[in-house]
Amino acid sequence: MKKRPLLVIAFLFILGLCLCHQSSMATSGEISVIDYPSIQEAIDANPGRMVHIPAGDYEIAKPIILNATGSGLFGYGRIIQTNPEAHILVISRTDDVRVSDLTLTRPEDKPGKRSALVAGHCLNLTLRGLQVIDTRAPAGAINIEYCDNTQIADCVVRNYATVSIEDRTGNENYGYAYKSIDGTGIQVSGTGILIQGNRVIQTELFPTPETQKEFQLGEFVNKNKKRGSLINEEAWEGGYTKNWNQGSSIHVGDPETSSHVQIVGNYIENGAQGVDIHGDQVTLANNMTNGAFLGMKAMHGSRNTLIVGNQFS
Repeated sequence: MKKRPLLVIAFLFILGLCLCHQSSMATSGEISVIDYPSIQEAIDANPGRMVHIPAGDYEIAKPIILNATGSGLFGYGRIIQTNPEAHILVISRTDDVRVSDLTLTRPEDKPGKRSALVAGHCLNLTLRGLQVIDTRAPAGAINIEYCDNTQIADCVVRNYATVSIEDRTGNENYGYAYKSIDGTGIQVSGTGILIQGNRVIQTELFPTPETQKEFQLGEFVNKNKKRGSLINEEAWEGGYTKNWNQGSSIHVGDPETSSHVQIVGNYIENGAQGVDIHGDQVTLANNMTNGAFLGMKAMHGSRNTLIVGNQFS
């Protein structure tokens, strides 16, 4: 008979803790997706606010869109995009957006055709602590287009590349299309950009003879009637090119739009090109590139580039 009061007391104690937690959450004003039917509905109902995505899996078939100044997402949730044709997260024409600590991924049997995260024409964007994993697309896993004062820090981008078709039929210098490994880990264009402390890694689809044979990499799938000026006759007639390992771990866009970019303290493993710089006033410092076909390059109009304290192996 004495056990019942103890059970009642224990129940009331636990209930009190739950009520206190809920009261604390309400007082803090934290917005959570668990209170809404979907992540997008939570965002739309709270423009300009940070939305919490707690641990757990969240399947989506359409991209999540952030387009309000001061908005953002944070938490340890894993967002799984089941639609290969769709981005996972789109940030468009807005300022002061923050996204942190989330995992963005795709199912293994549904590799992507588009970037996982794409941001365009934004100001003061911050991406921190993201895990962009197994997105496997020919586009950039994190793709920042014409954004100024962007920070990409402490993120993991893993297994971003896929087998794709590199179509150069529209370029009179080449005039052919072929099978290739393609994809970029972090791709940016804009000014005042910081890329720091990220890990951009491939643990699959290595450029080996076995991989080339399995996917017929380098073999032409189409070519123009006229041979391009930059391909020799032997390769043209044989229908094969050795340049089938494409893409970059980190890519900085063209010099007309990209300048004052810091690429600092990143770790790169098994990329086709470790760092590919096409911008002006770029600092590449204290990075480690392990196993890339080409450690880094700065060309296509790139000027005033500072390269210091990096390791390439």
